[in-house]
Amino acid sequence: MTRSLKFALRAILICLIVVWSLFPVAYIVVNSFKFQRDIFAFPPRIFFTPTWGNYADLWNNYPDFLGFVANSLVISILATHAVGLCGRLRRRHLFALSLSALVRIALLSHRHPPAAAPRHHHSAVPMGQSARPR
Repeated sequence: MTRSLKFALRAILICLIVVWSLFPVAYIVVNSFKFQRDIFAFPPRIFFTPTWGNYADLWNNYPDFLGFVANSLVISILATHAVGLCGRLRRRHLFALSLSALVRIALLSHRHPPAAAPRHHHSAVPMGQSARPR
């Protein structure tokens, strides 16, 4: 394979991945400007009359919406930075546990939960003794 053909195939693959990743977001944004009847129309309508009514309903019915968006942004930014920090630490051999090891630990800790503590301490039967009176 020539160098230019490899470059063209790589560019096409990257474009396909970008379209595959961005299509759902674009679809949601376009649907946010449609009336409900246009969203559920079959066959789907490509051309429609846009409306801002959905956004007006959003602001009127959910006044805390910007707070929810801000919360989501803060969490996603912090998570992205945490993953980047773990990657940098691992690359410098300062991070001993890999992500797969952390996932295994988390899964194993949920697989065998600890025994439940008795609700009332006086109802517990000490080990080695029978629950029936003699």
